[in-house]
Amino acid sequence: MKKNYLKVMIFIAGNLLITLPVSSITNALKIKISDSLYSDEAVVRFLPNATSNFDSGYDAWKLFGSNPSVPAIFTNIDSQSHLSINALSAFAKETDFDLELSIKVSYSKFYTIKSIETGTFSNGVSIMLEDKITGMIYPFRNGSSLNIYLFANSIATAGRFILHFSPPTNFELTNVTCTGLSNGKIKITKPGNNNWDYQLKDNSGTIIHSGSGVNETATITGLEVGSYSVETSSSTTFSDTNIFTILQPNVIIANYEVDSAGILIAPFVPIVFHNISSGAISYTWDFGDGSAISNQFSPTHQYSAEGVYTVTLTAANENCEISYSNTITVSPSLATIIASLSKNKIFVSAYQQNEMLIINSQTEIETKMDISVFDALGENVYFSSSDDSKNVSRSITLPASGTYFISVFTDTNRVNKIIAYIK
Repeated sequence: MKKNYLKVMIFIAGNLLITLPVSSITNALKIKISDSLYSDEAVVRFLPNATSNFDSGYDAWKLFGSNPSVPAIFTNIDSQSHLSINALSAFAKETDFDLELSIKVSYSKFYTIKSIETGTFSNGVSIMLEDKITGMIYPFRNGSSLNIYLFANSIATAGRFILHFSPPTNFELTNVTCTGLSNGKIKITKPGNNNWDYQLKDNSGTIIHSGSGVNETATITGLEVGSYSVETSSSTTFSDTNIFTILQPNVIIANYEVDSAGILIAPFVPIVFHNISSGAISYTWDFGDGSAISNQFSPTHQYSAEGVYTVTLTAANENCEISYSNTITVSPSLATIIASLSKNKIFVSAYQQNEMLIINSQTEIETKMDISVFDALGENVYFSSSDDSKNVSRSITLPASGTYFISVFTDTNRVNKIIAYIK
């Protein structure tokens, strides 16, 4: 297994050139130090089977040249064990990793330190170079460089720099559970980082939440549907911005219909409640009369006593529920609500013309006809009676907009109609 990794070291004019087979490399950083004439390189890699000790299949000892003009850069196992190639265990997604970077120079002057990613790190991985003397921390992903003055043969220079490797920031989203609620949530985690800051902005760029000195994880609740951006930063990671969206759940619509004879009914007359809801997976019916709750999709129910009953349908999915209610008026005077088998059939039409409600009633045989109009609460708002006739027409004005129920009576029959009236 270790033979899969080939390390070649070639000395050219006192400089150490490190080459690695690119096709097999990931998570590998080459650090180069140079002046106007000479340069040196060190490599830090993260491999699943590497250890913090010397791995003969992966690591390479640091070989110092005899030319004092050549700067040296390396990492350490301990104070006596120096590496030009240092393979470490796989870069963890759960925590930060810090590594001391050692430099040795024989002349005090300016040098350039540059990062070269010979094996690509994942998007979002932060690599920073910390200067312990100045307190500055520099972004150090691929191609980053800094020009810095180093002191010759100095212990301070030898242990002056630290490489900080940090895994990507993790985001966990929880969408709004029900339409109209503001219970979305985002959980932000910077693994291994116990001192970072964030700003959460809405779609207009307004800061709606912020935090500082966060210990690894921040959780923000109370978010409504929409797009947001979150900016995170810390002293050992570069700032990054991520955009996310709290989504609208599937809309639940709770609704039902009844037959035209169903809103205004007589006791013990079965009525079918037609469920026209959408977006739900379960239903409960409360018929308002103290009877048992029904979980049928479109149940049939009958009332045993007169009164006005509120029928509530609750439609639900895994996360939320929506209710819809309407009233049912039960009256003993409507005992003949179901048309009889009389041969004298009634034909009734009703429509609105401007603010007038036009009611036309026809029978096959001349007969006396009574016309009543009830509002949604079962109150009689209009009544008229006619002598024997085959055709009766009425034009009336109703007191307010709403749903009305029209009943046309003969000696042997009755017909009900429902109409929505707009005043």
